[in-house]
Amino acid sequence: MRLLETRASDGARIVCFADYFLTATPTKDTRKTGVEHIAGPIPGPTIETFAEAARRLNLYVVAGTILPEIGEDQKIYSPSAFRGPDGTLLGKVRKTHPEKHPPCMN
Repeated sequence: MRLLETRASDGARIVCFADYFLTATPTKDTRKTGVEHIAGPIPGPTIETFAEAARRLNLYVVAGTILPEIGEDQKIYSPSAFRGPDGTLLGKVRKTHPEKHPPCMN
């Protein structure tokens, strides 16, 4: 959260993180069982840490894929969550293939 605090003190109103900035990026060889141990729900404990920081620092936070998400359908997704300055979940994007990136990320 130190990075968020620094950016807020610099006057930022929105902070965006890249995909998998806290974990290793899954590869095409990673099977579902290879990422289940780090996957979690959104909302959930990990993303709520960012929600609290958004509230405390009055920031918008786009948390690129923090960790894979296990959906209510038990599938693994690669989500990005968007939190408002009041900490609310404004939206999320779910990629269905955690190991795939946009062309600029390859």
